[in-house]
Amino acid sequence: MQKTIVITGASSGIGLELTKRHIENKDSVIAIVRKASTELKELNIQILEGVDLTANDAYQRIENFFTGIAKEKDNFKIDLLINNAGLFLNEEIPFDETSFDNMRKQFEVNTIAPLRVTSTLLPYLMKDSKVAMITSKMGSISDNGFGGYYGYRMSKCALNMGTMSLSKAIGQRGITLGLFHPGFVQTKMTSNQGDLTPTESSQRLFDSMSKMNEDNNMKYWDIDGSLIHW
Repeated sequence: MQKTIVITGASSGIGLELTKRHIENKDSVIAIVRKASTELKELNIQILEGVDLTANDAYQRIENFFTGIAKEKDNFKIDLLINNAGLFLNEEIPFDETSFDNMRKQFEVNTIAPLRVTSTLLPYLMKDSKVAMITSKMGSISDNGFGGYYGYRMSKCALNMGTMSLSKAIGQRGITLGLFHPGFVQTKMTSNQGDLTPTESSQRLFDSMSKMNEDNNMKYWDIDGSLIHW
């Protein structure tokens, strides 16, 4: 049976490659993006464009869009929600030069938005549905060996905590949640530096997400399939 996959931030990088992996898997993919890239449009999938996840009206748009889909499809269900959209403001600078405005922006995108997207789409997350949060190893407190990057580290750590609390609220419905570090990936976010290409990262993420189940609910996965210490 064809599965329905929803992916935020699917226009480029990891999100675009995850979209391709799921299309290859014969899944039905719905992309939520701020601006659809030409490459995403060429995939001929359902796209909700013009969504700024830091804006309040974005969530009404998401709700209206999925209400429309549900009216056309009986018993509409999201099998996998991938909260992939993220923001990394590279601030390798002394603490006394830290931009607290940039810190706030990263919290809005990396922490609040994934939880709010999940809340908005909760009516379509049912038993055996899965929610994958793209987090970062930089959100691990015990793994913080060199400091810095306050906004990004803190926002991902907060995402991890928020997802843990969310699992207590919706896990009893049979919904599985997982946190996934995509690795150091060559994308615009990292100025195309990194150890992995988006294609390599997305394939590993796809494999790990495919193994999500009630027995491994709320694990913090590294890109190599091992677990990250909180």
